[in-house]
Amino acid sequence: MKILAYIELSFVASAIYSQPGEPIDTITKLKQALDKFSHIDGLSEFHFVYGKESDSIAAVAKVQVDEVPGITNVINEIKKILQLKTLTTMIVQPQLYPGESPKNPDFY
Repeated sequence: MKILAYIELSFVASAIYSQPGEPIDTITKLKQALDKFSHIDGLSEFHFVYGKESDSIAAVAKVQVDEVPGITNVINEIKKILQLKTLTTMIVQPQLYPGESPKNPDFY
């Protein structure tokens, strides 16, 4: 049984956007972040998206973990890579797949 969560994030843009003359451009910084994100256990999808605010870069993530504290671990790992401005976590009802039974016998 997996706990499924979607996370809406925004990152501080000034920490990501490159200034003229910097050796690494903004796209390269985002690609490097995505590469680091790909190694986070439980993070199954991550997408930078066009945001509404000019002072932040928006993203959405899909997390699948065994226990709810695993969601916090994923968020903490993301925070180590890029500076977070805001985030909203939406936990979806635990997912049971065909043939699977819950660890908790009281789960309905």
